[in-house]
Amino acid sequence: IFVEPNIESLDWTRELLSEREIERFANRVIWPAIDNLHRKYRVGKYFSYQNLGEEFSLEECLDFIALLLVVELAAKDDIAKQLHDLSENDDVKAVLLRINSPGGSVGAVQEIYTELQRCRAKGKTIVTSMGDVAASGGYYLAAASDRIVANPGTITGSIGVIMEFGNLEGLFQKLGVRLEVIKSGTFKDIGSPARPLTPEEKRLLQAGIDDAYAQFVDAVAQGRKMPVDQVKKLADGRIFTGRQALKAGLVDELGDEQDAIQTTIRIAHLPEKPTILGEREKPIVSFMRQMTSQLPWANLQALIDHPADVSLEYRL
Repeated sequence: IFVEPNIESLDWTRELLSEREIERFANRVIWPAIDNLHRKYRVGKYFSYQNLGEEFSLEECLDFIALLLVVELAAKDDIAKQLHDLSENDDVKAVLLRINSPGGSVGAVQEIYTELQRCRAKGKTIVTSMGDVAASGGYYLAAASDRIVANPGTITGSIGVIMEFGNLEGLFQKLGVRLEVIKSGTFKDIGSPARPLTPEEKRLLQAGIDDAYAQFVDAVAQGRKMPVDQVKKLADGRIFTGRQALKAGLVDELGDEQDAIQTTIRIAHLPEKPTILGEREKPIVSFMRQMTSQLPWANLQALIDHPADVSLEYRL
C-alpha cells in the first residue's frame, strides 16, 4: 500500500505549530521515514522513489516524474496497469518511458500505447528515453511521446509488421510423422507446420499484415506530426541509428537517460530537482536477457514448443 501523509488534514497541529514548522517536520521526519520504508521493503504503488535534491519542500514532493522501464512487451498487463495508475495520480506530472525493446505482438503494443494516450489526455507529459534498442513495437510506443530522446547509437525504426510460420513438412516425412486434420473451415489450420501455405492463405494473411501496417503508419504520423506519405518512405522495415533517426525526424534529440530527465523537467515545467518514482533492471538480469535472446536455438525451441501459434508482431 502506498502511504502518503496528508499534512493538510492534521488540523490539531495548527494549534501548536506554524505552517512552516509543519512543513519542516514533514520534510525532516515523515518523508524520509516513508522513503526508508520504500527502499527497504519496496512497498508502494510506484516502487521506491528517489529525490534528486538534498532539500525539497512539501510542494516539490507533489511534482513526481514516473520512470517506467519497458523491456519485455509480453508483460503488457503490468505495464498497462502501471500507466493506468499513473494517469489517475494527480501528483504525477510526467512519465519518462525508458524503452529497451525490439518490439512485440501487435495487441500488446497497442494496449500500452492506448494507456500512454490516456496519460497524455490527463495532462501528463510523456518523454521517451531510448536504450540499446527501441525498434518496431518499441518505436510505436515512443511515437506516443511528447518528445523522444535517443542515444546516437540506439537501434530504432523498423517500422513494419511481420508474421512467421515454420514449415516442418520435410522433417515430419523423415520421421514418419503425418498429421491428420479435421477442421470446420478452409482456413482453420492456416499456418500448419505440416504443409506449405496456399496462395489463398498467403493473400488472407497479407491483408491482415497490410491493415496492421497501416495502423502503425497512422500512429507514427499522428505522434510525429508527419504526413502519412513521408512516414511510408521510412516505414519499409529499415532500422536507423539514433543519429540517423534524428535526421529523418523520428526522434527529437540525442542524449542519455539523464538528458531525458532534464528534457522532461523542462517541457513539463517542473522544479529543478523533482522526485523520481521508478525502477531499473538489475545489470545481471539485463545481461542474461540479452545473451539468451541471441542464442541460435532460441527461435527453434519456440517453434518446436508452439509450432502452430499465429502471432502478428511489431518487432525486429
